[in-house]
Amino acid sequence: MQNLTRMVDYCENVTDCRRSQQLNYFAEHFTREQCLENRATACDNCLKRGEYETIDATDIAKEMAKCVRDLCSGTKSFTLLHLVDLFKGSETKKIKDNNHHNTKYHSRLAQWEKADIKRLLHKMVLDNYLREQIIFINDIPQAYVRIGSAIENLMQGGIRIMFARHQKDAAKKDRSKQEEVLMMPKADSELGKELKELEEKCHNDLLEKMRTLAGERNAHISSLINIQTIREMSRVMPATKEEMMKLPHITAANFEKFGQQLLDITQNYAAHKLSIMLDAKEEEQFEENPDDDDGTNWSVLAKQDLGAKRKRSWGGGSVPKRRYKRTGRKTTKGGTPRKRVGKKKSPRKGSPKKKMARTAATTPKGGKKAPRPFQLMPLPGSSRGN
Repeated sequence: MQNLTRMVDYCENVTDCRRSQQLNYFAEHFTREQCLENRATACDNCLKRGEYETIDATDIAKEMAKCVRDLCSGTKSFTLLHLVDLFKGSETKKIKDNNHHNTKYHSRLAQWEKADIKRLLHKMVLDNYLREQIIFINDIPQAYVRIGSAIENLMQGGIRIMFARHQKDAAKKDRSKQEEVLMMPKADSELGKELKELEEKCHNDLLEKMRTLAGERNAHISSLINIQTIREMSRVMPATKEEMMKLPHITAANFEKFGQQLLDITQNYAAHKLSIMLDAKEEEQFEENPDDDDGTNWSVLAKQDLGAKRKRSWGGGSVPKRRYKRTGRKTTKGGTPRKRVGKKKSPRKGSPKKKMARTAATTPKGGKKAPRPFQLMPLPGSSRGN
């Protein structure tokens, strides 16, 4: 079983050199650089080295375990492929029939590729965080997902799961921009309203500072800086000189005159904004996962199905055939079956009874008389000779 697990792990591994894994099994040393010396014969993992990124998937793995706990308990059983479709966000008939499209797990990993979700679930099965229970239905085996024996080690927080996830070209090019967009809250949310108020305060402080600088120079504020630039500055809240110089209409000459004074204001508001975002992120994670120790006894949950035996419905539950003892018929030397000799049928009721002939008693050897055979008593008035 251990060798079979290692073979599955070898097939699921998309980051380590395949030649290195094979030769390490035979206690031989081989590096990735040696594999890439000839790209024509290099393994697929070495050629696709830059297409995968290693991420910390511990929180996602815990969420998968909770999904199995919530959806695959009791008489409810679902396969690993069903969970893959659920996390991907598919709306198959089975997902809708079980109302899984309205759960919090639906579309949780919509940005992931389906193959990556499947590999992560397989990794959890190989590490015994989950397990697959084989049940035969009409002679067809079905593998249903259950909680594994090592799940308690994962949920207690002492283990980190590092996972190689495939990254698309668009994600590699615009990763920083996507992360920034994902962090921005909705405008109608409580967090969005709080950040909007902070932006207005920053804008007012920047305007007040520019009015003061314009008064010192006996000039109008528009002659020193563009009004739209102040609005953009309050929205971005640059924390460094480099970020400030990326804003429109900000030149090196402008920054030398009053750029540092404006940067001091935006730095304070940027720190305040970061603090609000971090607090909101922690609160959101707490609402989604209030506590890893949410009262679930994972050790009991992992063992509750191990002792239960399920009957295999071989033959679709049909009634078993009766077995009869086979007896062979005796044959004669010529091969023809002997005639079966049965007991004589007793005479029917009302038919005339046959008289039994009286036999003389013979004396066998030894001088003892043989017992008389059973005879019927004669009817009164009848003669024995008749």
